[in-house]
Amino acid sequence: MIKVLRVLVLTAAIPMFFGSLGIVEAADLHRPYEPVIISGSDIPAADLPIDELFVYAYRTGGWHQIPFQIDERDGRGYFFGAKNGILDATDEICFMNADLGDSVGSTVWIADAESRAYTRFQITLVDTSVIPARRAHAYLYRSSTLSRTHTSYMTYTAPTGEALAPPTRYTNFVGDDEIQAVSYAFKHDQNGIPVDLRILASVGGNPAIDLLDRWKVFAKGTLFVGEYTATEETGLDSLRLDVVAGPVRVLRRATYSLSFEIRPSGMDPFIAAIPDSVSFVAQFYPYTYYVNSFARKIEETYGMEILRETMDFSSEISGSKFYSEFNPAEGFTVEGFSAAGSDEEDYIKTFTVPDYNWYLLNGDRGTIAAVTWVPNIGEAQELYYRDSLIPRLYDTGDAGNYGECGLTIKSTGSPIVVTQDSMQVWRYFLGPQHTRELGDTLLALRKNPLMTQATAKTFVVPVELAAFSAAVVGNTVELAWRTQSESKNYGFEILRADEASDWQVISFVRGKGTTNRPQSYSFTDQTLAVGLYRYRLKQIDTDGTFELSHSVQASIQAPSLFALEQNFPNPFNPATEIAFQIPDDHQGQVVLRIHNLIGQVIRTLVDSELTPGYYRFKWDGTSDNGEMTGSGAYFYRLQAGEYTATRKLVKLQ
Repeated sequence: MIKVLRVLVLTAAIPMFFGSLGIVEAADLHRPYEPVIISGSDIPAADLPIDELFVYAYRTGGWHQIPFQIDERDGRGYFFGAKNGILDATDEICFMNADLGDSVGSTVWIADAESRAYTRFQITLVDTSVIPARRAHAYLYRSSTLSRTHTSYMTYTAPTGEALAPPTRYTNFVGDDEIQAVSYAFKHDQNGIPVDLRILASVGGNPAIDLLDRWKVFAKGTLFVGEYTATEETGLDSLRLDVVAGPVRVLRRATYSLSFEIRPSGMDPFIAAIPDSVSFVAQFYPYTYYVNSFARKIEETYGMEILRETMDFSSEISGSKFYSEFNPAEGFTVEGFSAAGSDEEDYIKTFTVPDYNWYLLNGDRGTIAAVTWVPNIGEAQELYYRDSLIPRLYDTGDAGNYGECGLTIKSTGSPIVVTQDSMQVWRYFLGPQHTRELGDTLLALRKNPLMTQATAKTFVVPVELAAFSAAVVGNTVELAWRTQSESKNYGFEILRADEASDWQVISFVRGKGTTNRPQSYSFTDQTLAVGLYRYRLKQIDTDGTFELSHSVQASIQAPSLFALEQNFPNPFNPATEIAFQIPDDHQGQVVLRIHNLIGQVIRTLVDSELTPGYYRFKWDGTSDNGEMTGSGAYFYRLQAGEYTATRKLVKLQ
């Protein structure tokens, strides 16, 4: 396991920050409107208390608590039943793709002590539809000392008119509630039917304009006594509303008793109640709305021949374009024709089944796109589009149909039967800046869901650096550092770079292995020339893994004084070194020679122009003609302009 050097305390000397930390920058998944829904079964743990769970992402070098919610299911798999406060396999964790971040190592943790005592879970989302695959990450932490500091994407206003702060649960028998998300506001009438849709200014819409006439349902069939019809107005009554509202989504179940208007031949129509109820469960997210429209069984005895789900819009949508994947690229203009011959007479209706299909409306008011799963039920599955003010039998809402669109299932032979497979619709409420290509993009994303990986990790105690300093003394740099604790620390390679060369290993300092006690280290880099130097440490574990630090700098300045040092070693055999310094006010020739006792020049070591700085030259005991000199005393003399100095040295054979 790679350990990390982490700066805890900075001294007055040069600070060092360690940068690698095992961080892998996340890719943009290009799914800003999609929520992430993780099942509790994806988390390799059990009995986690929900009120102690938090989701974080690591972005731009720091931790961010992101909006999330955990929705519990009861024993029957429903969100609206009894809860136990524990994350179970059937529960769901929800957050947004756009909030994901980087991958980090096990030493990079949030600043919460209690969370280090528990396992954290790295949740990785992988898009395998592209090469290379894209990845982004979130982290599920547990701690009783944390508090929820994230913002909320959703606001739920209950029928009482009271806006409830998420998360909350609400049950009522009146349906005029409202959901406000990032991009839209959605309002229902007292019967729980969607009747008001506004695209918000956050995505370029006008929140003062209601784009929706109403959500519509239509059913038609034949019972043994005669033909029947049902709409959202005539067939759905005795509402019960159950809501779970959180910061990322609102789960809303509207349960109705179901009835048909039956018209027997030769008799007056009458209303007949169906024994079971029907529930429509809608899920509202920051940019989207999901509904499983017919999530119930439809028996053959119902004799159902037509089943339709649509959204009908108000005249405010006029001028928008209606597009679908099967129709002309230029689309149809929504105008609300008052006479026959409108574009809706000519559009292609056939859906691909069983599969996802898309259609959308786009104009100056905003964009309403739909990706729908169309099951292979009934004899025909058709795209429904109507843009006409001509009255239509059994129609609901206002007098016209402006760009009404959705799905119709028909059967003229055997009745429509629904067992498990049902229609699902994702609707996107976005600003006016989109085009027809949005439909293809949303369809591709829906057909290529992200893969989810959840990995359990425990906190790894890092090598903690408590202090680090660099000090310049003459032409040496003294490095010193202290660790607060160490785990499997083999040691530190010391790397240096200057203005002329890249990083090179110049030394190694052994570590103390594993210890909870503070440890001190030092290293002196000697006899450096004038210039700027950079240093960093390579901390190596006993298993060979390592981390590199950021660099620190030290500047060697030219000396202010002239000096000739005593050679070392002295006496010497076979060689010695002579060090000297040239002051910053000298420019020109520098001469360093070895003389015998009668003043004769034995060897010239330097005779050239040198810049101010620190120098060290080696004498191997030979003369200028290459002959080895004998034992005895010699003098070495340094001359730099007006500066001169002489010292004695001794050679021993």
